[in-house]
Amino acid sequence: MMIILPAILLVLSLATAVAVIIRKFPQLVLLDVESLPEVKLAQKKDEFIRKRAEVQAAMLNQKLLGFLGPVSAWYRQWQAKFRRYVSDLERRVADKDGRSRSLIKERDEAADKEEIALHLEEGRKALEGRDFASAEQHYIAAIKIDEKSVPAYSGLGDVYAAQEHFEEAKQTYRFVLYLNPVEEHALLSLAEIAEEQGRLDTAVQYYQELILHNENISSRFAKLCDLLMQLGQYPTALEAIRQAVYLEPQNPKYLDNLIEASIMVGNKTLAEEAYRELRMVNPENQKLAVFKERLDAL
Repeated sequence: MMIILPAILLVLSLATAVAVIIRKFPQLVLLDVESLPEVKLAQKKDEFIRKRAEVQAAMLNQKLLGFLGPVSAWYRQWQAKFRRYVSDLERRVADKDGRSRSLIKERDEAADKEEIALHLEEGRKALEGRDFASAEQHYIAAIKIDEKSVPAYSGLGDVYAAQEHFEEAKQTYRFVLYLNPVEEHALLSLAEIAEEQGRLDTAVQYYQELILHNENISSRFAKLCDLLMQLGQYPTALEAIRQAVYLEPQNPKYLDNLIEASIMVGNKTLAEEAYRELRMVNPENQKLAVFKERLDAL
């Protein structure tokens, strides 16, 4: 009983306090706290401090700009100069490296050319001495240094041709023409091999190609005439030998062939002109009498 009575009194006190608060709550809600003098004073103080801080910050910013402006400009100039220096340095290093590489390359190329020339000379000497194995080794050594060396392949073809290894020789000469389509030694060698093998038509084609590349060599016209005469192509042979005589008007052999070709095509006038020239150039020629008889028979 003594314990319950204090509890009842406590509950009644709380209930009374709650009732008072509920009655006064609308007034508390409507109370403008900011209108209190103490609050207004605190707000003014805060605003003063804030404005003062803003002014000080603006002044500090101006001072910093005044100080850092020249520093910033100097830094930008220094940075630009540094970038130019680095760029120039890189360019000079690249130029120096390029010149060094170019110089090394030139030295290597010069050494290679010298070594190739040595092998070509030794190969030529060995071929002349009919030391075919040594000649072949030297030419192949030159090719290993320069796989597009026309003189080396041409010399190697000569080694095979001298041994009558005609298939190897032809393949080698054809590769020379692949590297240089107007290489005259290869064309002439192929023509000679074709003639050696009895392929006169092929030989004629090679000589015609040689003449197309250089029409100022009389011996090639004379050789073409000889091949065409063997093939029975007399009119074409006559034109070929006339070109040879044009280049060498007083060559007895060419005049002899001109008379022969003229007789074969029945051109008596041209044959007689050539006969007179031959008699003037070589009056001791034993064929003059024979030609005279044949001309009289035309």
